[in-house]
Amino acid sequence: MTVKPLLMVNESPITLQQAIAYLQSSGKLSSFVGDILRQYILEQELQSNDLEIRQETIEQVITNFRKENHLLEPEKFQAWLEENELNYESIYYQIEDQIKYDQLVQKVTEPRLQNEFIERKLLLDQITLARLVVDDRELAEELRSQIQEDEASFEELVREHSITDDRVVNGWMGAISRGQLPDEVRSALDHAKVGDMVGPLQLLEKWCLFRVEKIEVATLANENLKQALRSDIFEQWIAEKLEAMQVQLHLSAA
Repeated sequence: MTVKPLLMVNESPITLQQAIAYLQSSGKLSSFVGDILRQYILEQELQSNDLEIRQETIEQVITNFRKENHLLEPEKFQAWLEENELNYESIYYQIEDQIKYDQLVQKVTEPRLQNEFIERKLLLDQITLARLVVDDRELAEELRSQIQEDEASFEELVREHSITDDRVVNGWMGAISRGQLPDEVRSALDHAKVGDMVGPLQLLEKWCLFRVEKIEVATLANENLKQALRSDIFEQWIAEKLEAMQVQLHLSAA
């Protein structure tokens, strides 16, 4: 029995066994096998869940796609299909598979979504800060007093006294996850509002004043955040499935 090569390169055959050997020598075999097992899990789950998609739903998705891409005219749509080496049947089944996949993601992630959000909320909440950093506590106290008494602006004193490089941008630190802040800073900022100044706080033998510029509280009403959490939860679920599998890899030619 003649075994067909997996690839032909400049008329030279590369067999499946050779391809696997190349993957193994390059250190990419495990990720290759992982991709195969991931697709196997998805196929098994989609079959076992027996998700049925109405024909009208798929056709509506196709119609919406054609509208969005100005492909409503049959000639333009046919030209697009040919350009992408597709036909109506293939795009129909691609969309059906995608809808089934989305439904599986929804089914798997929905029971875990709220708990995952609660566990990660501290990391998801964002706060934008500006800072003024000096070596001496007394100086930090004096600068805070000047700001509170409107003797000088926070920005002016940052440019004049702060010892960090961000003084050139008025101490602007940008958005930071609350969970990534040092405990003492996070605790001091727990009840702060936009515009509030906190400190001086001692960090790494320096004394810091922080001003709250913006607070972004994470919420599941944010669709982008919700989809990111769903993606993470689903990949965790896939990883759990992979860990529970018994896999034997045979690399012999037989």
